[in-house]
Amino acid sequence: MANAAAAPPQVKRRWHDDELELLARTEARLVRAGGCASNINQLLHAELPILGRTLDGIKGYRRKETYKSRVQACLADLARSPSRIQKAH
Repeated sequence: MANAAAAPPQVKRRWHDDELELLARTEARLVRAGGCASNINQLLHAELPILGRTLDGIKGYRRKETYKSRVQACLADLARSPSRIQKAH
């Protein structure tokens, strides 16, 4: 108990807009490429170590409706833009 009292309080770090954009764009790219929905959290965690987020942190944020809307917008952007393969031809 003495150690618990001496430990600094755990503070949840807020998500910044640029982190959310990167997460949403990465998820949209993975989904579009046929990423398996059953392990998308693990894929995102592995793809984005630069975020410094835990797997549980990513899981939690992905549940929010605002985030889901952002991913849908990114998917729409990907659908509108020609792929690199099409540009090369």
